[in-house]
Amino acid sequence: MKLAYTNDSGKVVVVAINETTSAQTVPLAFAGGTAPSAMVPFVTAASKNWAEGTPVTVTDATLPMALEAMSVTTFVSQ
Repeated sequence: MKLAYTNDSGKVVVVAINETTSAQTVPLAFAGGTAPSAMVPFVTAASKNWAEGTPVTVTDATLPMALEAMSVTTFVSQ
């Protein structure tokens, strides 16, 4: 499941939920506007609570979302 929006400060926010027991990589394509250059993941999983990850580069308007097993990952544009 994915949800995307622009927050009050103009940042793009994408929330992705991985309900499976294995890690997944899911590409997210941006359309209808200017894609951000990078997004920072914040992961909540069994051993993490809103853990900030390394920024992920958006290439050709596509964000490769790496999702841990059984997790909620929120990507926020820089």
